[in-house]
Amino acid sequence: MKKYATTTILSFITILLIVFLGTYFFYQYTSKKVIENKVSQSLLITTNAVEESLSYKIDFDYNRLKDIIDSSNKITTSIFEDVFPEDFNFSYGKITQEGFEYKNKLLLFSSKHKNDYYFSNQISIVYFSDIFLSSTDETRRIAFRIDDYILFVDADKYLSKSFILSDDLPKSSYFIISKDGIIVYQEDYSKSGTFYDYYLRRNNSDEWATKKTKEIQDNKKGALTGVYVDGENKYICYSHLSSKISNNLITIYVFDEDSAFASMGMVSYQLIGLFICYVILFAIGFVVIVILLNKKNSDIEASKLIHYYDKPYIIRVNKIGKILSYNKTMKSLIPRGVKYKNINDFSHDNNIDLLDAINRQTSFIINFKDCNEKIKSIIMIPVKNTFSKYLVGTDIDSKNNEYKNKSLHSQITNLPNLDYLYEVLEKHLKYLDVCMSKELEIPNSALVLIDIKQFSNFNKVFGRRMGNLILQKISEIMNDSLKNYCASLYHTEIDLFAVFFSSVDKYEDVITWIEGLISSFKRPFDIEGNSLVVELKSGIFNIEIEKYKGITAREIYDDTQITLLQAKTLTSLKYAVYNVNFSNFISKEQAIMEDLRIAIKNEEFVMYFQAQYDNLKERIVGFEALVRWDNPKYKFHSPSHFIEIAEKNNMIIQIGRFIMEQTFAAAKKFEPYDIHVSMNVSPVQLLQAGFVTEILECSKKYDLKPGTVAIEITETFLMENFNFIIEKLNLLKNKGFSIHLDDFGTGYSSMLYLKQLPINTIKIDKEFTRHLVTDKYSRAIVSKIVQLAKNLELDVIAEGVETDEQNQILVKNGCNVIQGYLISKGISFDDAMVLVDQYNISKSKHIQQKKPRRGDK
Repeated sequence: MKKYATTTILSFITILLIVFLGTYFFYQYTSKKVIENKVSQSLLITTNAVEESLSYKIDFDYNRLKDIIDSSNKITTSIFEDVFPEDFNFSYGKITQEGFEYKNKLLLFSSKHKNDYYFSNQISIVYFSDIFLSSTDETRRIAFRIDDYILFVDADKYLSKSFILSDDLPKSSYFIISKDGIIVYQEDYSKSGTFYDYYLRRNNSDEWATKKTKEIQDNKKGALTGVYVDGENKYICYSHLSSKISNNLITIYVFDEDSAFASMGMVSYQLIGLFICYVILFAIGFVVIVILLNKKNSDIEASKLIHYYDKPYIIRVNKIGKILSYNKTMKSLIPRGVKYKNINDFSHDNNIDLLDAINRQTSFIINFKDCNEKIKSIIMIPVKNTFSKYLVGTDIDSKNNEYKNKSLHSQITNLPNLDYLYEVLEKHLKYLDVCMSKELEIPNSALVLIDIKQFSNFNKVFGRRMGNLILQKISEIMNDSLKNYCASLYHTEIDLFAVFFSSVDKYEDVITWIEGLISSFKRPFDIEGNSLVVELKSGIFNIEIEKYKGITAREIYDDTQITLLQAKTLTSLKYAVYNVNFSNFISKEQAIMEDLRIAIKNEEFVMYFQAQYDNLKERIVGFEALVRWDNPKYKFHSPSHFIEIAEKNNMIIQIGRFIMEQTFAAAKKFEPYDIHVSMNVSPVQLLQAGFVTEILECSKKYDLKPGTVAIEITETFLMENFNFIIEKLNLLKNKGFSIHLDDFGTGYSSMLYLKQLPINTIKIDKEFTRHLVTDKYSRAIVSKIVQLAKNLELDVIAEGVETDEQNQILVKNGCNVIQGYLISKGISFDDAMVLVDQYNISKSKHIQQKKPRRGDK
């Protein structure tokens, strides 16, 4: 052992030295680039903060000025005193057809800047001497354009504190330039003229300067490294002012490279130091482990012998209950000559189906005589394995009642569970049989199942611990509501409670109770500072023993579940009372399943396409592919209904392949018209192994260009499977597929992850669009969603647009692409091509646009 440990330690040290040296040289090779990127990111974050602050400040003041002008009958300097201090040298004028009225004078624009060229944006930085004839005023002014009014304020006063950075940052100078490179505002007036000429072209090649100039003009923000000016290397960080304010102004910071690098100079030494410490600690730990292993080896071997005889009882069985093997502990209990071939050979409670308990992983008790002729009782807990199941057992001694109690109660709420309910129902049924046989009065009794609607969303939003607290609070409220009833509460599944009324005066009392309970949950209740509202659905089964002779406890529970399912399916119902016709509800779903199998075989599905129209481009830019079931029997059924059934039974995989094939074929035909097609993807499809490969092969088959097909996923599904699917979405996006997030705003927490998602487009749900005209809250939500998308540089599509009024509101809020009946409902491919001709080619159809008034952006 010592020889082995020594050899291992020496080998390990040698490997560490090789790794260390390799890492060191690699670090020397890459450190400059890494630190350069680090510096760029750090400086860019700071300068972006300055630009955002400046944009906000200008936008805020602009809106204040606009509100004052809109609300004033007469425009005078005094009405603006609340906006700017006196020393800001505030003034104003008005553009007319003849020129510019300013302080009761008419100023004429220079021929170089005819009419109001300089004021085409909401915000400009101007010199009177530059834009007006016969003016020598060299004061830099910020000009606010509001309709035909131009309001001026001294630029030096207004911007004096906007560009101040922390003393900890590298030495810098700052500028505001126009897109054509003219410096309109700067810290150092010695560098006048064109920013591009001074900083990019003076000491660098024309090719490099042209490339970097275009980069600054085209990108909203960024950083340039390695810019050589006057014998020094510079960092240039730039950021365009918000397009809402001006599409022509760019803020610039120029940093000295040496001072920028100085702030990061210790990084390389810190990394090397940390690495050395890591190597030393790792080596020490390794040596200690080897010594301990050597010392404890004999103890471990001895412990193996002890624990070999101190294991729980284990029986391995197959799916039909046949016993395959025992462990040593279990085998030692069974007398010689006694063979148990099946788990049912052991004595157990006759009311329990052991195979069913094993499949549901429910605990049960077996009894048998051990080698000492004593009755042995063992509680067995089933554990699933790949090809068999293990039953892990523990002795039931003086704690027998405690074990049984635990196995029959919920660990979350401590309420009796489903097994307990079955026992109670069986005893109650036996009691009713006695009453019938002895012609005694039969009590009215009922079972009620209560479902917490969309409880899984509470777990997703607040976490499992919070979900458990919610369940405990709900159980307390329910228990309190039962104080005046002869009834008991059970927690049968995670989000399912049962109430057994053993005796009521009349069955209507149960309905009265459930209506009161549902009403009480309409009021919010508090859990750790969170105000929550819970919606309940309920199914009621009246145990009329004369009507349902021979019924069992399990049948009562199953029929109550069918009733609950009926209430959940019909949105208008809060509760339902069992009717024998409800059993047909399950039969209908089974019939649809069978018809779906036939439909897949006979290819009864067809594809429809709903247009997506861009108001700015005044053309159709896309279609959403929609599947329809071409079967007269289901003509009036919602597609979502059969899709849901197909997902439950995995038939959606085959339907999805049909959708994919038809969508890609249509996309190829739309491709020459620069029109994309979006395809809804079922959660079952996306979670399927090999889905990404399948979609890429289909795309290759039709030789589609990148961006021709978009994949649509729903927000709710995304939140349930975020970590699992983000990798697949990244793969698809990298291969040229656009990713659309459908039904945005209807889920709970997607905004927490939105910045991490590889999505291109947000689709505003039709529930928000529907009430845009009449509901201010819907308008506010849509406005915020559009603003959020723009900040994240995402596209937006509004669904369910049916009227011109809705469209105008959306366009005003910045959402230009719409989908809905205003353009077209879902139509066949041939009709879709006709629509393309009408809107895109012949222009025989168009959407009426409201003409903006003068001064609108």
